[in-house]
Amino acid sequence: MKVYSYLIVAFSLLVLACQSPTKTDTSGNTDSSKFVENDSNTIAKDSLSLVKANYERIHAIQNWDKIDSAQIHESTEGGQVNYYFKNNVLEKMRASHYGESGYTHVDYYLLNNELSFVFEDVYQYNAHMYSPEFDNSKTKKGWENRFYYFDNVFFKFIGTKEQEADLAGTADRAKVHQEMFKKFLKIKDNGYKDVDALP
Repeated sequence: MKVYSYLIVAFSLLVLACQSPTKTDTSGNTDSSKFVENDSNTIAKDSLSLVKANYERIHAIQNWDKIDSAQIHESTEGGQVNYYFKNNVLEKMRASHYGESGYTHVDYYLLNNELSFVFEDVYQYNAHMYSPEFDNSKTKKGWENRFYYFDNVFFKFIGTKEQEADLAGTADRAKVHQEMFKKFLKIKDNGYKDVDALP
């Protein structure tokens, strides 16, 4: 009878162990971001590894073969987009948008000629640029955002907690980045002339 009781207890523990959640992440990873659109976290994590490896490869490039630029008119004070080439391949674009209260740098990283990663840096002036209190040296970094794409699908975002909670707003912004990416490619193909500024 005792042996039978031990077998029941052992079997119960085995069943509970099999039903327990997957292993807890003990790596210290505090990434609170969400996988936004991809319904398979395994696929998303594989895509994330590829996107991160591509970002690190491009970010490590010290000497670009060619950097071209174009003026853009997406913000009140205008801006510029730079195109970075290595071995005749466009690897990265940086768009700088200037406004009256600050500016934003947006880096677009390419993987197989498609948008792979967007890093957005937002800076805020201490006062409106036309006010007497304006002091460019007091400009402060406001926040930064990261958007991840694979096969033309936005699948992950890292930003402030408020932004991460706003899934619909984040998805809309991710779509805007995809549209801007396409527009900047069109500007490049048009001889670095802003397509919206043409007569």
